[in-house]
Amino acid sequence: MCEILLDEWLTPEQRELGEGIQRSANALLTIINDILDLSKVESGKMDVEEVPFNLSVVITDVVKMLAFEADRKKLQFEHEINFPGTGDLTVMGDPGRVRQILANLLSNAVKFTHEGIVELKASIGDEDEDTLEVNFAIRDTGIGIADSDQCKLFQPFTQADSSTARRFGGTGLGLTICKNVRLCR
Repeated sequence: MCEILLDEWLTPEQRELGEGIQRSANALLTIINDILDLSKVESGKMDVEEVPFNLSVVITDVVKMLAFEADRKKLQFEHEINFPGTGDLTVMGDPGRVRQILANLLSNAVKFTHEGIVELKASIGDEDEDTLEVNFAIRDTGIGIADSDQCKLFQPFTQADSSTARRFGGTGLGLTICKNVRLCR
């Protein structure tokens, strides 16, 4: 309903209020989806597709999705795809889960970086007849995590310190989901 409202002619104040409603609704939807995904992961009921997909396209889509927020914060946002040949790489797996994991990791990098750079590099690792390892490296100039808080990183509903959720938002589920989703059967 909010999207329909925002398609109408609105005063600048009405548009700002409508956009605030939409942002809040999207934030709540993200929280609900994260909780549902964690429940599925913990119960072993997470559905994982096994379809051919172009990994380069998925990476580029995620980068485009997060580039706006990085640009808004005046961050340098770069990505490098080092796949052989034309750079396109068709793999078997779950493009939605790959997208979800990359989006979680990159959105954290953008969220916790106030100035400087966020960078994603994708490259091929080990390969044999049946499997191909793809390595993703994310680097940023963000606030970092104290050594004493690193043990909390993948714990559900946990963030580095109690002020993190208040200052930056989030549920503390993104990294837990990233760690526990199995992309292969």
